[in-house]
Amino acid sequence: LPWAIDRAVWDAEGRWWLHEASGRVRAARLAASTCVCPALVVLDFRCGLWRHPTLVLGEDVLGGEGLRRLRQRLLLARFDVSPEP
Repeated sequence: LPWAIDRAVWDAEGRWWLHEASGRVRAARLAASTCVCPALVVLDFRCGLWRHPTLVLGEDVLGGEGLRRLRQRLLLARFDVSPEP
């Protein structure tokens, strides 16, 4: 499907970019309904008024270390805490 999400990028400024199969890149906002669990992360996005894509990510997609790092970064961002250097 041309609107399927191929990749999600969270840049250093905290913005999300969703790359679609068609080649289009959309700015997105992470919704409060995003779920961070030990074995699974469900990223719920808002792209404008009508688009609400969701990405379900597990260890099989990101690997153990990648999933751990994403969970940590999401939790730190949720509580607006900067990690120690």
